Amino acid sequence: MTHPDEHPRPLDALRWARRYEMDALLAARHPRFFRDRIEVHQLGPFRIRRPIVRASVAYVLCVVTAALLVLFGRRGEAAIVLLLAAVAFVPVWAKWRCDPRRLLVTLVVPFVLVWALARGAMRVRSGALR
Repeated sequence: MTHPDEHPRPLDALRWARRYEMDALLAARHPRFFRDRIEVHQLGPFRIRRPIVRASVAYVLCVVTAALLVLFGRRGEAAIVLLLAAVAFVPVWAKWRCDPRRLLVTLVVPFVLVWALARGAMRVRSGALR
């Protein structure tokens, strides 16, 4: 049995990242199930929760930190932080099978995902998603 490509169109990755907006609602309504069952992966003896989310947050933080370091004239430290960003980006790009045709879109995916997470959290706090 073969499955079709999960996200065949070029911008599907961005649409996929936007779905994380509902995570805050799921976490608020079902905290235990959300923590125990949503995107929990087993890697040998380790359980890794939400690897793409964690990698996306790390990538965004590293890119923003590197930009600030460059702004303050600390290019050496910025290069090191960008290297960390590249390492954090690997699982995100692997999600899209390291397809070079999707690289430019995939570089934006972590920013969209983090924005969606933040927007969802704000909407739950304001009561818009209750």
